[in-house]
Amino acid sequence: MGGAMALHLAAHYQIDGVVALAPGLHLRNKFAYLSGLLSPFFWYSWKKSGPDIKAQVKTHTYNIIPLKAINQLLLFLKHLENDLGDVYSPTLIIYASNDHVIHPESSREIYQKISSPSKRILELRESYHIITLDVEKEIAIQEVVKFIKDL
Repeated sequence: MGGAMALHLAAHYQIDGVVALAPGLHLRNKFAYLSGLLSPFFWYSWKKSGPDIKAQVKTHTYNIIPLKAINQLLLFLKHLENDLGDVYSPTLIIYASNDHVIHPESSREIYQKISSPSKRILELRESYHIITLDVEKEIAIQEVVKFIKDL
């Protein structure tokens, strides 16, 4: 959600640059799209999509996901999709092709829809969703630092 929020802010405010890490428009879990219908009857869903990090790192992740929160996220992502043409700031998008949460096509779609004349997209082929903690974190960090220095 952080990458999507960064893009949303870039669409509504003049900023020097935006870095979107694993930004989403489409969730991998098709069940998530039923959350609006199911949330009055079920409060949460068990997380079944697999780990968010491939690396053997001790992290704390949620085992359950509130359905109302999923529904709100989907509404936000729909809003973001309409905002993308208003992103003119230099943009760096980094995503993982093995992301279990966000469909990787989301990042490619975001890249195509933003209006920034200065944009770059980087695919990480070994990492999962939380790329800043995963097996290619050094690559992600180096690219973000380079992007910021170049601004």
